[in-house]
Amino acid sequence: MATFVAQAVSATVVLAHWIGHRGTRRGLSAAVVVLSCLQLAVIPVLYRLGWHAEADAVGSYCMLAASPLAAVLNTTTVRTFSASGAAVCAYAHVAVVIVGSSLHNALLTAAAVAAMWLLIGLALRSSVWYLSVMWQLDAAREAQAQLAVAEERLRFARDLHDVMGRNLAVIALKSELATRLNEANDPRAGAEMAEVQRLARESQNEIRDVVRGYRTTNLTSELAGARSVLQAAGIASTVENDLPSGLSHEAQSVLGWAIREGVTNILRHSDARNCTIRIAGNDGTELLIINDRAHSPGSQAGTGLSGLAQRLAPLDGTLEHGPRPDNTYRLMIRLPSPIEQKASS
Repeated sequence: MATFVAQAVSATVVLAHWIGHRGTRRGLSAAVVVLSCLQLAVIPVLYRLGWHAEADAVGSYCMLAASPLAAVLNTTTVRTFSASGAAVCAYAHVAVVIVGSSLHNALLTAAAVAAMWLLIGLALRSSVWYLSVMWQLDAAREAQAQLAVAEERLRFARDLHDVMGRNLAVIALKSELATRLNEANDPRAGAEMAEVQRLARESQNEIRDVVRGYRTTNLTSELAGARSVLQAAGIASTVENDLPSGLSHEAQSVLGWAIREGVTNILRHSDARNCTIRIAGNDGTELLIINDRAHSPGSQAGTGLSGLAQRLAPLDGTLEHGPRPDNTYRLMIRLPSPIEQKASS
């Protein structure tokens, strides 16, 4: 019994490492195998020394000695486990015959050992499978939580860029204009600085809205704002708004963000003198922004267009942008009709 307790403790440690995917304890595994083989081999020795036992006692002793061995060998391949089980069953059969029992009892003992061996194998492997599924579920939940956090960070970064991009560009533009007017003693410098203050306060409110997750855009306001900003920058603008009826709020919001991003890029990356903004509805909705001078080669692409593409994805929208052969730059947004969106979803 002392040897069996040592086997059981060693087998438990081996199984704990195996189930936890921390490798196998080869030293303990070898100890369990050696002790089990010694316990099984002692049966004929005890018989020679005068031990006469019934077949049931020999069978129980074989199962007691072999159960830790079955547990440890479960960490190996199925072929090794099955071959070892067959060998142990054959030995139990021979051991019962050696102690003088009938062939019938020897077959029953071998069958009992085989059932014990199979039961331990199935129980342990099914338990490990269930534990693996639970660990995978926990890992999936953790990954889902991490993805949700990453998605929220991307949303916040995208909204912050979209909100602050144009406002900061306009503030810089008007501050420069106010400086020049002030140097010329032009009284309009005060009005420009007042506009800068208004934009700064508006930016503060918009940042609060972004943090709270309540930021939305109004297409009409964005068109009016784009016209005003382009005019302040000395860029002649033409706005054609043929917005189709029944356009969803989500689609209008995406178009508003696209107008803001397109105008911001014109202010930052080009020296345009004319700009056309056109919204048309024909088998869907199309937004077109064209400026007459392509973006300067030294301008670096930011994250605004990639964020815009992310906004378009849920609506199955497409984004095209780039310089044209006639030295113009075009940004085009296409949104499918609501029927097409429903069909694709």
